[in-house]
Amino acid sequence: MINRESIAKMKDGVVLVNCARGGLMDMQALIEGIESEKIGALGLDTVENEEGIIHRDRRDDIFKDRELAYLRQFKNVVWTQHMAFYTDAAVGDMVACGVEGILAMQAGKPYRTQLC
Repeated sequence: MINRESIAKMKDGVVLVNCARGGLMDMQALIEGIESEKIGALGLDTVENEEGIIHRDRRDDIFKDRELAYLRQFKNVVWTQHMAFYTDAAVGDMVACGVEGILAMQAGKPYRTQLC
């Protein structure tokens, strides 16, 4: 969705925030947009191929995603860990729903998160 063509149609200095899916944004197009100042600011909490990058202590190893390493060095780019589901309430709900579902299935009863 966010690529060279879509960025070219945006107003100069546009502020982009992606907290949906990393694959929606072309990293090279984002870099070009930041360098040309077409993109005024960029906020990311997800990037394509983020597996192995987040939720790990990366202070003592080599960061191997060149595009992200380059992009995050700009003062108008903010990158945070993708943690949309990772709150105490969300994790508690996932566990509770899982246990409720197992107990209901065992008893042959319907349950609130049942899909079919």
